[in-house]
Amino acid sequence: MRSGFERKVKGIPLDTIRKLASIVLEQNVCVYDKKNYKQVLGGTIESSFTLTLANIFMWKWQKELVRRQDMTGEFYGR
Repeated sequence: MRSGFERKVKGIPLDTIRKLASIVLEQNVCVYDKKNYKQVLGGTIESSFTLTLANIFMWKWQKELVRRQDMTGEFYGR
């Protein structure tokens, strides 16, 4: 990155977003049958944050897939 240039999303630096995402994913807990459990791999299905991350991942993956399919005349839907 260039000196003095920092990418942001709605005014929040990307590094801050990465750090906050890491905290959410590493410190995620849930309750099942009145017992507390720590999520040790991935994110919980019910988390709106995990849903957002999944959509970002799929958007990035899908963008390349659709670009290749445009060249071959194939169709992809989700």
